[in-house]
Amino acid sequence: MATSTLLIGTADGARDLDGKETLPGRRVGPFASRDTGVAALVDGAEVMVSDGASWREVATVDDALCVESDGDDLFVGTAGAHLVRVRDERAESVDGFEAAPARDDWYTPWGGPADVRSMTVSVDGTLLVNVHVGGILRSTDDGETWKPTIDLHCDVHQVLAHPTRSGLVVAAAAVGLCRSTDDGATWEIVDTGLHATYCRAVAFAGDMVLVSASTGPAGRSSAIYRRGIDSPADARFERCRAGLPEWLTGNIDTFSLVGNAMGGLSAFGDREGDVFVSEDAGESWETARRGLAPVVALTLAPA
Repeated sequence: MATSTLLIGTADGARDLDGKETLPGRRVGPFASRDTGVAALVDGAEVMVSDGASWREVATVDDALCVESDGDDLFVGTAGAHLVRVRDERAESVDGFEAAPARDDWYTPWGGPADVRSMTVSVDGTLLVNVHVGGILRSTDDGETWKPTIDLHCDVHQVLAHPTRSGLVVAAAAVGLCRSTDDGATWEIVDTGLHATYCRAVAFAGDMVLVSASTGPAGRSSAIYRRGIDSPADARFERCRAGLPEWLTGNIDTFSLVGNAMGGLSAFGDREGDVFVSEDAGESWETARRGLAPVVALTLAPA
C-alpha cells in the first residue's frame, strides 16, 4: 500500500490499518476521492474533507446518502432522490435533476420515496447518478440536463466509472453486473458464473472488476466475484475463495468494496466490522481487521 492508504469508515469513526483513528463516535462514510485527499459524509449530514492530517466541515446537507468529487466541486445525493452541489463551501440544489425525465416513475419496493444511492464521474466528465429505484441518469453538461439510461427496474445499487479508461462504466444491480463502454449511454448485463445475480457493490482492481453478489436483500449466500474488465460478454465470473469463508456475513454493501485500478490492491468490509484485503486483484485475501463497528464505507486515500 505504498501509494495509497485504506481508510475504513464505520458507525463509530474512521481508521486506517495502522490503527490511527479519527472522528470517534461519528458515523463516517461514504467517501469520495479528491486530488488533495478525500471527502466524507459524517453522521449523514456533515460534508467533511481531509488532506490526510485533519478533517474540516465544508457544508451541511440533510439526509445525505452519497458524495462524489468533480474537480473542486462535490455532489451530494440525498434521500428523496435530490442532488446537491457543494461549491466554495456553499450547498445548492441541482435544479436540473429535479426536472429529470421519468422522476414520477421512481419508486422503492417498500413504498417510500426513491433515493440517490450512488454517483460517479467518468474520465470524460459525464456525471452518472444511480437512483434507487430509478435506474441510472446521465448528464454531459454539468448537471443542467439529464437523460435516463438503463431500465429503471434493474434496481441498481452502485455505479462506478473507471478512473482512467474512457467510456468504461460498471454498475452493481439486482440483475447482475451492468457494463457500459460509452460512458453509460447504453448497457449490457453480464452474469455468467454468478451463483446469484443480486449485486450490491462493485470496484476496479488492476485489470479486474470485482462485484459482491448474494441471493437477495437479506444477504444470504454472499460472495465476491471477479472478472477481467475486457472480457467478452459471455465470459464467466471467477468466485473469490482463497482466504475467505465459504459465505460472507450479509451483503457486502454499496461503497464497502474498493480497489485500485492502477494496481492489485482491493478490500471489503462487512456489517460485523471485519475487513479483508487483497494485493492481487481479488485472487487471494487475508483478514486485516476483525470486530470493528459496522463498516459503512471504504476508500483508498493518498498516502
